[in-house]
Amino acid sequence: MSDSQQAHSDRAATVSVPRCWLWVWTALLAAPWVLLAVTLGPQWVRQTAQNWRIGKYHREDAIRRCRPGPWGELEYTRIVIEPPEQFIALPFDPDKKVRWVLHGYTPERLGQLWAEAKLGVTEQQTLMASARWENGIGTVVLEPPRELIFNLSPTARARIYQALSEFSENHLQVYPFRFRADQVDEWFRDSDTSERTEKLIRQMLYQRGTAVLFSDLDTLLPMLETARERSRALKTLSRISTLLLKLRVRPNTDLDTVARYWGRGRRSKDIAPLLGSLPKRPEGYTIDAAHLLPSFARRRLYTYPDPDTDPDALRRDCHWTSMNFFNEVPDDRFLSHENTREVIMRDYYPVLGDPLFGDLIFLMRPNAEAVHSCVYVADNIVFTKNGPQPYVPWTLMELSDVRATYSTTDPSIEMRVFRYKHW
Repeated sequence: MSDSQQAHSDRAATVSVPRCWLWVWTALLAAPWVLLAVTLGPQWVRQTAQNWRIGKYHREDAIRRCRPGPWGELEYTRIVIEPPEQFIALPFDPDKKVRWVLHGYTPERLGQLWAEAKLGVTEQQTLMASARWENGIGTVVLEPPRELIFNLSPTARARIYQALSEFSENHLQVYPFRFRADQVDEWFRDSDTSERTEKLIRQMLYQRGTAVLFSDLDTLLPMLETARERSRALKTLSRISTLLLKLRVRPNTDLDTVARYWGRGRRSKDIAPLLGSLPKRPEGYTIDAAHLLPSFARRRLYTYPDPDTDPDALRRDCHWTSMNFFNEVPDDRFLSHENTREVIMRDYYPVLGDPLFGDLIFLMRPNAEAVHSCVYVADNIVFTKNGPQPYVPWTLMELSDVRATYSTTDPSIEMRVFRYKHW
């Protein structure tokens, strides 16, 4: 099973905060504010050896509430996180040609793709002129000019890139930069990218479900004049929209039910004392849901792997993440997709009803290929790492957003839920 196919590399460590929120860190240095930050404040901050500080709030978003359920009273706010500049790798080669690879395409099928993308006659002729057939007629390699790529319509880009995303050679189409379509302005806000760069990026955006995507780094970078602007553009594109999730505990909250829910995986003895220790106040207390996650997820939430200190960081994909969710010490057998498949078949069973905390959610093709996996948390929220590309952290996301990212334009992909059978 694959995370579509492995590509790119996971990148590293700290999560930075836009300058407008630097006062938050200063305030948190004062001891009286620490408790408020953990239990009440909307700016929960944590620090580990390599990771510190999450991002800023979407300004237009209010606190949202999840559906009632055994997980308790949950509320969340959207935040934006981004990697620091020192962990931005700049894959820039001004002479590198854009290369598209399509397997199993005849000239007729290629022409059908151009027609579905509603390309003009001149665009089709230009693309066909760049085509080189390999392995007889089976594989076609195209080297489209950057001017044509830049001027593709969003509809044409979405259709062509969906076809390209089926093949691992097209890394940026398989693993595009992505952001929520209804928050696209937040992608660029306070980013320090120039107005010109933002316009260039927006010209090449396309939509898939609830996400807006960008796959044309090789076209964009040669159009930018300075290394600083190229670095700033890549940092901005690497921003991720995620969720800051909190549990509100009131005097009348059924703590036994909530503790049983979050204590799955034989963790109730850890969760119950934590919930019971909160002071009883009429309006209740909030606790960051990160404290309710197993240590594996808690340590990684909002962070990036560091390939400089971990030789296998580039292989720690969504399946490795999902299978290790409850493990105190990560099991690197799950770096092997074949081993992961065997463990699922042996130790898990399919769930037909509602998922529970810690259940594995797989997005699968009819041939049982898993294109993505994540871990169910509560309501519509999952713990996920969306691919092995360099700038994707471990995050909380809405399951509907994850499904839309992977399956909106591929109706054959289905969601399947699996539960560990030995608890």
